[in-house]
Amino acid sequence: MHTEKPLLEKSSAAVVAAVVLAIAGLCVLALWPRPIPRPLPANAPPASFSAERAFIDIAMLARKPRPIGSDANAEARRYLLEHLRALGLDPQVQSATTQKTDIDRYGNAHVTLAVVSNIVARLPGNAPDHAQRPALLLSAHYDTAPQSLGAAAAAAPVAAVLETVRALRFHAPLPNDVIVLMLDGETGVKLGSRAFVEQHPWSHEVGMVLQFETGGSRGPMMLYETRGGDGNAVSAWARTAALPLGSSLMHELHGLNDGKALKQLGVTGLIFTNVEGAPDALGSLDTPQRLDHGTLQHMGETMLALTGQFGKQPLAQVASPDHVYFELPLVGLVHYSSTLIWPFTRLACLLFTGVFFLTLQRSQIAPRDVVNGALAYLLMGASMALAAYFVWLCFPWLHPAYKPLFEGAGKHDNWYLLAFMALASGLFVFLQRRLQEVIGLAAAALGALLAMTLLLLVTSALMPGASYLLTWPLFAALFAFAALHAGPGARMGQGGRIAILLAGVTPGVLLVVPLLRDVYLALTPERMNLPIGLLAILLGLGTVLLAAIRIRFMSRALVLASAGLLLVARAGAPYGEVPPQPNHLAYLKDAYSWKSYWLMPGHALDDWSVQYFKEQSAPRRLIETGDYDGPRQWVASAPRSDVAFPYIEVLKDDEGDTMRHIEFLLVSKNRAPAVELRIAGAHALRTEVNGRKLTTTTSNFWSMSLHGMRDQRMLFKMDLEPGKVFRILVEERIPGLPPHQAPPRAPDARPVFTPLTETTIASDTLVFR
Repeated sequence: MHTEKPLLEKSSAAVVAAVVLAIAGLCVLALWPRPIPRPLPANAPPASFSAERAFIDIAMLARKPRPIGSDANAEARRYLLEHLRALGLDPQVQSATTQKTDIDRYGNAHVTLAVVSNIVARLPGNAPDHAQRPALLLSAHYDTAPQSLGAAAAAAPVAAVLETVRALRFHAPLPNDVIVLMLDGETGVKLGSRAFVEQHPWSHEVGMVLQFETGGSRGPMMLYETRGGDGNAVSAWARTAALPLGSSLMHELHGLNDGKALKQLGVTGLIFTNVEGAPDALGSLDTPQRLDHGTLQHMGETMLALTGQFGKQPLAQVASPDHVYFELPLVGLVHYSSTLIWPFTRLACLLFTGVFFLTLQRSQIAPRDVVNGALAYLLMGASMALAAYFVWLCFPWLHPAYKPLFEGAGKHDNWYLLAFMALASGLFVFLQRRLQEVIGLAAAALGALLAMTLLLLVTSALMPGASYLLTWPLFAALFAFAALHAGPGARMGQGGRIAILLAGVTPGVLLVVPLLRDVYLALTPERMNLPIGLLAILLGLGTVLLAAIRIRFMSRALVLASAGLLLVARAGAPYGEVPPQPNHLAYLKDAYSWKSYWLMPGHALDDWSVQYFKEQSAPRRLIETGDYDGPRQWVASAPRSDVAFPYIEVLKDDEGDTMRHIEFLLVSKNRAPAVELRIAGAHALRTEVNGRKLTTTTSNFWSMSLHGMRDQRMLFKMDLEPGKVFRILVEERIPGLPPHQAPPRAPDARPVFTPLTETTIASDTLVFR
């Protein structure tokens, strides 16, 4: 058992209450709702952005899902073209075929090939040399997921672009050209931007990109990501925007898997989004009714202000060293050049070194105890993050109202976050007290600061935009820790020492707590470990302060808090009424079995869908179609329809010692917007279609998604491993059901189904023996 002179005595109930109230007050300040502009009415001055005017376009666009290649996608495109022409522009449609190939660590290849239809228009500048100047690119996308109305996710940004272009007509002319780019094929596959960058001649004239997306139906817009040389752009945004919000940490987290092709332009880019009220993966909550008009107003005002700002200045001079930026309550946006990151980091290391030797002089601790404390702190933080992840994953009954894959983010989400934070904090405090019994409080606290100093070094090197999250809290915590061991602070009473510790933890609370919320809303539940990892930083900074609270009081309070918060989150339905739901019913017409089927995913059936599967007792695999590895699902016989089978003609099948070469022709007589292919039973060595190389290396499992091909003739050539019996499965997917095939549904039936989310599938299977 380790004994030493205590840094703090165990506190009375009054002191504990004061500390808790102080921390709670800081958390309230950090989480204080960000204001968003009041939506302007449709009769607002013509030079202003009006959310109500833009919402008219959203209501028109978001009547049905608009996946790439679909009829609804074409309808939306015609609407946007007419609107742009009415605004005096001459829009063009860039129809381009583009592809991407994803190969995972196991050698499985998935190819996506699509015909995208981007809308491009140009607002000419009035500078004499505007044609030679780099242009400002204003980008959004209009396509949606197959089962989403996409009011926020797609309709809002393009409607904001239309309203911004209209408002610019009442402003002084801009010197620079503004290129308006409304992308197709961005949802999930990100092929519209790839087609523009690789194939459109205007891509070489772009000097800066303003890209607007939405991650939810409410909340303010924030700068979510930046691209090369953003320093001057961030400074201009901070000066121009009425409500500049954002964090370069979110850029680092999101940029880890960034595949956006617009980055390849090599110019400065600012990407804006919101994170509150996030639509779910299927978009069933992304309806016009849920879209906050204040969010739309903030998006539009930001878009209009920045277009006006960057439409004036020479964009060739915009590039400068990247900036670190973040929000600070009561201060606003703070930003500084990335060239200062390493000087700050070195200063933090120097400060820690001084505090370390000062502590060794004034306290009876050994350096190895500090090192052990650092290792233990990192282990505790990792344990917290992993525990939160596995508890969330393995015990879904703890969060029954959080169903993002089916219903989206609900009003109880913040309660879940608070409950898991309380549980994780309890685990941390328990482990930290056990550590303190072995090495002492000073070594445990200094060990946490050592670990964060090392993390700062790693972060500054690998994720420089996130360095501020450790730099400034670490400065404050180190100064506070030094004050407890030297000078007047060492002679203070309990109240003064607690005040020093509160001052030391304040920057951490103000910086970490808002990010806990944003990371949770933007990246969870799949990455529940991220907000808990951020919480570990905050708890490490407050190690000494937590030690002032009796463990009995702390443990009981955290258990009660977490239990209470989970009960609150579980209470009642997550929404006032059942939200619109995708209709998962599918009609399959299969050439291999020469039969038709009704299909439904293997979850519980509702009162309407059960009528299709009255004779079925449980889900099963549909082996009749030759898909022996398919998912378990509800299956029932369906009447025949006039849906056409895929037209497939085998042209060649030559087998040699080293490979088997096959060629076949594929045409969709249904003009299906989406076609899926996959090979089962053999490795693909090389594949191509219509002379376009698809894969050139061996694929253990090969699959392909085709979008927007309609009735194109597609000649496939494939080299596969010889001596195998294999199958090529082809599925055409068409939104909706064949006419007169599905029984009518009562108008007042619940839940309400999102239109065109049921699917017609025409399939065939080629068997090669």
